[in-house]
Formats: sequence, structure tokens, C-alpha cells
Amino acid sequence: MKKNQPARLHHLPIRRFHQLLRDQGDACAICKDPFGETIPCIDHDHRCCPGSNSCGKCVRGLLCRGCNIMMGYYDRGLFAEAAEYQAAYEKRCLTDS
Repeated sequence: MKKNQPARLHHLPIRRFHQLLRDQGDACAICKDPFGETIPCIDHDHRCCPGSNSCGKCVRGLLCRGCNIMMGYYDRGLFAEAAEYQAAYEKRCLTDS
């Protein structure tokens, strides 16, 4: 699979895809890990285009797989719940010691 193949699924012109790669230094926009031979995930705003594909206008950037999964949780509003979950765990640990 070519590195730019997912661009078609997101209606992202190949020139724009390569521009994003250059602008991001061929690395994930969040964690900055280089893509190398890995195919980047095209991150888009799911409020505009729910699901796996996008219209192309709502593309936010290129991400590694891990950061793309994390953004899926972020888009679903689960970061606050995760913070509460962690805080409850830490509180339990402090009271158990």
C-alpha cells in the first residue's frame, strides 16, 4: 500500500496530503514520532463527517495509529471520564496506604 493511498478515502488531494507530510516533518502531528515506512492516519473532525471517511474539508492533520485512536476517544468526549476514573483510582490508593 502506498503512503498516500488513504488520501483518496478522505477526498484529500494528493498535493494537500504531501503538503501536510512536509508541514509536519513526516511525523505525527501529536506525538511527533516519524512515520518512516508507516502509513499515516488522516485525522478529520467527526462532527463534520462521522465514520471512517471524510469530505476532505475537515481534515485536521496526519497522525500515527495510536494518536488517531486517542483522538477518537477525545472526539467522543471520553477524556473527562478518563480523568475522573484516574482520580478515583489515585484517591483509593492514597486511602489504602
